[in-house]
Amino acid sequence: MAWPDGFFYFFKGIEFVRCPANTHVADHAPRPISSAFPGVIEVFPFGIDAAVVWSSTKAYFFKGEQYVRYTIGSGVDDGYPKGLSAFSPELADL
Repeated sequence: MAWPDGFFYFFKGIEFVRCPANTHVADHAPRPISSAFPGVIEVFPFGIDAAVVWSSTKAYFFKGEQYVRYTIGSGVDDGYPKGLSAFSPELADL
């Protein structure tokens, strides 16, 4: 699923690339996650394992046994990270 900005994002370690949904070709060299996703590297300094877009305003980033809820265009929500055992995405975010 593309992010609300029309791009697909691919993450590895502490970097990402983005691809326009209509071309599937990266439009830039790898960049630091911190340059586009505020707060994620502060919580997960060694990068992430996975990310998922949940709605037009929310995404989730995962590392090991923890996750953060992320407001797209804003940053990591207060009260995160949390353990995976607490993972319960908000249906209201859909």
